[in-house]
Amino acid sequence: MPLALATSHHLQRGTDTGFTSSNPCFPSDAQVVLASGVAARIDSIQPGDKILAAAADGSLYHDTVSRWSLAQPDVRGAFVVLATETTTLRLTATHHLPVGPDKILKHAADVAVGELLWLASSAEAALVAQRVVAVDDALAFGLHNPLLKHGGMPVVDGVATSFNSAPIVALDSVAIPIIEAACAATGTCTPLRRAIAAAECAVKHLFSSQPLCQTFHYIDGAIVHAPPMPSLLAGFAIAVLTTVMAGGISRARK
Repeated sequence: MPLALATSHHLQRGTDTGFTSSNPCFPSDAQVVLASGVAARIDSIQPGDKILAAAADGSLYHDTVSRWSLAQPDVRGAFVVLATETTTLRLTATHHLPVGPDKILKHAADVAVGELLWLASSAEAALVAQRVVAVDDALAFGLHNPLLKHGGMPVVDGVATSFNSAPIVALDSVAIPIIEAACAATGTCTPLRRAIAAAECAVKHLFSSQPLCQTFHYIDGAIVHAPPMPSLLAGFAIAVLTTVMAGGISRARK
């Protein structure tokens, strides 16, 4: 859901060499596949586009890019490089992807040579496993993380990935379509984003006198900063209410 999304998909500035490797993102020149079958750079996709994704059972379909996706093309990031026999995937250290026979979601930093990644096979219309043959690191421009509306695992550079942990993806797949449709219809997406940023910052203020509150760069061009302290409690209250409502929806659907 948006609160979980915001707190887990932040873009955190590191040293003057670029951004820290803790950001769950892909570089600008990573490739996705549109519903038309055409490959496209990840920095060219827009909210509402459909890109190739994998379902939990390994079947392939096209899921919709949400406006809650994050994108920041004008920065440099540090990436883990995972190579198989046929492809190379670059993603930040804390980005999730399914690994092994049971497709357990792991951070890229925890993937080792010999483990199985899952690649899209057009011939079988499903995921097929390939072993990691090399692990490296690299710097590249851009930080992009497509959140898919219905919980699909984005296929990036031919490899199935995940925009978050399994519980959060499951919750987002229920909450995001409802919340996005509502805020788009009422023109309140940016205020809601500000409320979420305020909630995250308010929580951090509970544990630190000098919290590192985030700035969010969304795929539709919106940039949201954490508001001043007087606005934090109001934002926290709104985001908590959103969380409770989404949780109720999720339980009702089970």
